[in-house]
Amino acid sequence: MIEIKGISPKRAEKIHQSFAELQSVQAIVIFLQQFNISPSVAMRVQKVYGQQAVEKIKQNPYLLTDMPDPVSFKTADSIAFFYGFEKNNPLRIKHGIKSILMNAAYTAGHTYLPMPVLVEPTSPESTIAKFLETRGAGIHHIAYKVEDGVANALAECDEKGVRTIDKAPRGGAEGLHIAFLHPKATQGVLTELCEE
Repeated sequence: MIEIKGISPKRAEKIHQSFAELQSVQAIVIFLQQFNISPSVAMRVQKVYGQQAVEKIKQNPYLLTDMPDPVSFKTADSIAFFYGFEKNNPLRIKHGIKSILMNAAYTAGHTYLPMPVLVEPTSPESTIAKFLETRGAGIHHIAYKVEDGVANALAECDEKGVRTIDKAPRGGAEGLHIAFLHPKATQGVLTELCEE
């Protein structure tokens, strides 16, 4: 462009930046339209997240719930599932809880909510549903990260006579290696050992 008579390098750079901005607006509008998000919302997203908006939203659709005048958690969740997020993804859990709390704060002025409102079983047959049915609200289990590995921790428990549920590590959420200590060995609280 600077080869065109009358356009200085500074002016050419401004034109280039404007064109790049226009392309990023177009990209986010087209990207979000597939999820029934209006162009006006898409433009707000682009204003908040800039030229990398599409990539940022693909990596973490729940960013849409953090904006001023946010997109609903349900909409962000549908985008996340489209891109292969699991139901137990930490980003989903974090933003789901935040969404519930923010909704309660805005609609009823609540600054906290009781645990049964925040934690709902995913199905009547789930472990959490059975726990709530038999024991009511409370701590389901506590997880501890072990530095020397779950296998070593289980061996140490065995040496000390601590009752375990698992005799060897197994796969857990997020690809962690886990094992459980029996509640009878830990004052009635199910205890999970985990390692990355």
